[in-house]
Amino acid sequence: MATAVRGCVFCSIIHGQRDKHLRTSDNAVVIQDRSPHAPHHYLILSKLHINQASDLTVVDLPLVKEMDRLGRDYLRETLKERGEADTVEDLLRMGFHWSIFVTVRHLHMHLLYPIQRMNFLYRTVIFRSGRFFRTTKSIIDNLEKMRNTDGRTDLKKEVRSNPSAMDSNNSP
Repeated sequence: MATAVRGCVFCSIIHGQRDKHLRTSDNAVVIQDRSPHAPHHYLILSKLHINQASDLTVVDLPLVKEMDRLGRDYLRETLKERGEADTVEDLLRMGFHWSIFVTVRHLHMHLLYPIQRMNFLYRTVIFRSGRFFRTTKSIIDNLEKMRNTDGRTDLKKEVRSNPSAMDSNNSP
């Protein structure tokens, strides 16, 4: 699934600068942000070159969920190794720049923790959910709504909610 675009900084990191990889999965890579705005500021890069979050479609929903999971797992492991408390959800901000704040045209999710230690401007404007930054949860919710309006359903959810639909060929 990995694709590379010549001249893309993040494609170069994904495919050539493996020493910058903090953690990888089949479809994503975690790296340290080069200009961190929080004690833990990581970027989760898609191995598939997608220009920006606004280009995501229903088909990309598993990718976004994988990126979210990879980032959360890495943060949790890092905090544990440093003897810090487990992740406090209210202090975690994950999401994508939107609109004019997209500086690198390669899908990347920001993970910032703890947000109360961020500069006021970055916490309240640049990385605040709204016009210029969309949380991962809001992106996932929107993609799931798109999936539902397309008439597609989650087979596992469908089977769990309708026991009569289960047979030996489609058990969850």
